Amino acid sequence: MDLATLTRAAGPALLALPLSGRFHSHLTVRIDDPQAVERLRAFCRQRRVKLTVIDLADTAGRAQRDVMTTAYHVGRGPDALRAVLGEVAELSCALEAAGFPVLRAKLEHESLPTLPALDARRYRELHIKLALPADRFEAELDRLRAMSDGWGFVLSRNPHERRGDVVHQFLNLRRYAGTPAQADAFAAALVAALTEAAFAVVETRRETAIVDTNLGHDRWWA
Repeated sequence: MDLATLTRAAGPALLALPLSGRFHSHLTVRIDDPQAVERLRAFCRQRRVKLTVIDLADTAGRAQRDVMTTAYHVGRGPDALRAVLGEVAELSCALEAAGFPVLRAKLEHESLPTLPALDARRYRELHIKLALPADRFEAELDRLRAMSDGWGFVLSRNPHERRGDVVHQFLNLRRYAGTPAQADAFAAALVAALTEAAFAVVETRRETAIVDTNLGHDRWWA
């Protein structure tokens, strides 16, 4: 995934925005065998980026595992976005050279107040991290599944995210229409509903996906 590909995915309108601040990127790779995950883990340690494994599932029985790198970027000045895209492209090329085909590059911004509306290419994502008791995990999952259709979220979990008697479970939600402020208001209402239902909310993250080179990769859940 070279810089030209990422620049085309961003588009001239986005590149013209005075966008700076904190970004993070996800590079989803194809994994052909279990040993490849360990090789990728070593690659991530060397590059000082995070290895992320996500198991997605919905109430219809659809499921998907994504293996990706997560990197954090800070952009400053009028060419901040171009500079960040250059960092993402460099990491992507390094992954390819190490034998990890990149299936998708995604760049997210923590906040995008200059974007007047969301659409199919620039969407708002919400990730809510819950702490579920391990001894009642399946029962708590059933309660979450009962809420998911009404709120439109999908469940995901890192298979390694367990801390003693607590399992970390994630809820994910996308908004393709409206404004970032409207999406955030919906997110706040969901967090309030979860709290009222006695779920332990550990963390809430909101971000705007501004570059996505493979929009169909996981569109099934959103």
